[in-house]
Amino acid sequence: MNEKEIHLNDYLRIIRKRRILIALVAIFIFIAVAAVTFTMPAQYKATTELLIENIKQDSLSRDSRDNRRDPEFMATQYQIIKSKSVARKVVKQLALDTKYASYFITESDDTPKSKKGLKKRLKNLSKKFLQIFGADTTSGKHLAEITNTAKTTEDIITESIVKNIEVLPVRASRIVDISYSTTDPGLSRMIVNAIAKAYMDEILEIRLNIVNYKLNWMNEKAQTELEKLKGSENELQAYMQEKRIIPVEGGTAPQKISELNSQLVQAETRRKELGLLYNQVRKIDMETMVSLPSIAASQVFLSLKDTILEAQQHIMELSISKKYGEQHPAMITARANLEGLKKLQLQEIKNIVETTKTDYELAKLKEKDLKKSLEQAKEEAIKSNEKLIQYNILKREIDTNRNLYEALLTNLKEQSLIGEIQTINVWVLETAKTPETPFKPKKALNLLIGLILGIACGIGFAFFIEYIDTTIKFTDEIEDRLGLPLLGTVFFSKLKKEELIESMIEHPNSALAERYKAIRASILLSSADNKPKILLITSASPNDGKTITSINLALAMVHFKHRVLLIDADLRNPQIHKIFNLNNTGGVSAFAAGVLQGDIVQSGPLPGLDIITSGPKPPNPSEIISSRSFQNLLTQMRQKYDMIIIDSAPVLHVTDTLVLSKIVDGTAVVIRAGKTDYAIAHDCIKSLQDINARLLGIIFNALKVKANGYYSYYGDYGEYGAGSNKFEHKK
Repeated sequence: MNEKEIHLNDYLRIIRKRRILIALVAIFIFIAVAAVTFTMPAQYKATTELLIENIKQDSLSRDSRDNRRDPEFMATQYQIIKSKSVARKVVKQLALDTKYASYFITESDDTPKSKKGLKKRLKNLSKKFLQIFGADTTSGKHLAEITNTAKTTEDIITESIVKNIEVLPVRASRIVDISYSTTDPGLSRMIVNAIAKAYMDEILEIRLNIVNYKLNWMNEKAQTELEKLKGSENELQAYMQEKRIIPVEGGTAPQKISELNSQLVQAETRRKELGLLYNQVRKIDMETMVSLPSIAASQVFLSLKDTILEAQQHIMELSISKKYGEQHPAMITARANLEGLKKLQLQEIKNIVETTKTDYELAKLKEKDLKKSLEQAKEEAIKSNEKLIQYNILKREIDTNRNLYEALLTNLKEQSLIGEIQTINVWVLETAKTPETPFKPKKALNLLIGLILGIACGIGFAFFIEYIDTTIKFTDEIEDRLGLPLLGTVFFSKLKKEELIESMIEHPNSALAERYKAIRASILLSSADNKPKILLITSASPNDGKTITSINLALAMVHFKHRVLLIDADLRNPQIHKIFNLNNTGGVSAFAAGVLQGDIVQSGPLPGLDIITSGPKPPNPSEIISSRSFQNLLTQMRQKYDMIIIDSAPVLHVTDTLVLSKIVDGTAVVIRAGKTDYAIAHDCIKSLQDINARLLGIIFNALKVKANGYYSYYGDYGEYGAGSNKFEHKK
């Protein structure tokens, strides 16, 4: 079902429809508000005005006002004003627990008068409780714990004051209004002025407590730091004596390590060079060694080399002169000298190799010694560093403790002076005056609010009732939500069924007759080419008015000079024979079953109207309706009458109507305003549509004109009801 767009007229119509309910709810709430207002005791409010400055004590010489807005500071002050500590000071200051207790204590409170009775009741309850759980009832421990929970008079009055204190800051300022209300104007003034004084005392007390706490803490801390300072100094002195440390600036360890590092680098370089040279001379032969730079650079080797060249030149000269042969003593001597020089050269090369090896081994030893010396120097430096670090740690600890101790002493003296020159940053700008008139209850305002609230609640309740009421109430909702055209509307009537029929018969031009004539016209105009000749009247559920609609529609057809046959096909709950006092021994069931073969048509209350009653109730109504005999009956009657109107059973209760809807020319569904639910009507229509029945539209029955917001010139017809039959059977 499609949802309909809601307009303002729909809301106004609901208000008009539920106006009595709205009025009753509004009157009830208005009376309740009025009763509470006039029985409420008068309350008198007194107000005092304070200036609260956010002053910070930055130094001993001056006060600095923090002119920046500080919401947290002001909010904190409001909470202090409304604190139990301030309220308790007010109670003690004014002796409220003895002089004015009656203004705060009710009979249900734990007052001294009722405390004895309360203790007795608590004692009895505690005994029962302990007996249930098997505890020792002779012990007074549990009872003491229970009775100690009772509030004192001072506690009750303190809580009452806290609840009634009102703090209202003046916008864009540091001014605060403090208000308090009671039933006594003088007491209100006394309490609110006492609250201002108690608040100022509380601020001063908080500051002094903070200063005293700081002083106590600083004294304890200073004593602790002094002991730590003494301990640190003694520990440093003992350490210096134990390690024989003499503090000096700088040291020789870093310089010594640097020198050893430099020597070690040189030794490593020398060792690598000699190692490379030694490896070369060890791997090559003697003839190749002479080409090595280290050997060729030797002075002895160079001298021998020159001598060998001279000896070789001498031998060559002797050979060239041909004066001396190979066996000549001079030649032999020259050659012997040459061999001797070569042996000397070879021996020199061997000496150089051995020297190289020796130098290489010495370089290795020197490198090793330097590494060992460097490691020893580093170890000594590390140990010396550790001692120095420990010394510096102890020295720094002493310096820190000394500075902290001196700072604490300075701050301690400063706080002592601040505690003596504390300033109060709260001033009373205006003391409270005794109020002359009560501020509540505001009777006129309360009554106006009660009236507005009552009307609003009434309207809200009316809309709530309308929301949970899912019945069809308005004509313009039928086409939108059910998807079928509206054939016509019949307004609600207080007349009985027979009186309605009699009105249709005797007053064919009445307002009621006009409504059914309009329905008749809608049905006849529902199809221009194929006007329905057999019309089925049904409804979604019982008591929707389908029978009276069928009868009155038949009468309207007769007024239109039609010859009409009215058939009662509701074989389960027939009504037409009762309304017209007709014989029901024959009828549809008897004819379709073959029990009665004669004429079953009876005359109606007007010429042109004939009626076929339902006949005796059969055990199988659906089979009777779907029988060939009943269909033949309709075929015969179609030839004799201009219009046949069939009153059938409700759709959702039986299947008879669904069978009938397949053999008639058109079906009209009767819906009763304010009774038929949308879901039921939708299911009814869907059932007919599922079998492809020809639905002509909806007849909206029993619409209450004023209740639904409709206004008509048709007047009030009365209410449907049961009554005596006024129609006699006409042969």
